[in-house]
Amino acid sequence: MVTKQAKKRELPTVDHSKIEYEPFKSNLYIETPQIASMTDAEVETYRAELEGIKIRGQNCPKPIKTWMQCGLSKKM
Repeated sequence: MVTKQAKKRELPTVDHSKIEYEPFKSNLYIETPQIASMTDAEVETYRAELEGIKIRGQNCPKPIKTWMQCGLSKKM
């Protein structure tokens, strides 16, 4: 039974307006060669097979067909 409470360390407050961060663009998705080789017609057909998936926006990624196409390691 623990009778003493652990002391909570207070972190200093950070004023992010005074810090100049380098700009970056996060791109976590890496398209596999199998997905990259899909034509627009194949993508549309596959989305229709998946109960009519609809997308919005520009440069939307193509749908994946297998877990291995997610770009994650085998451990994941």
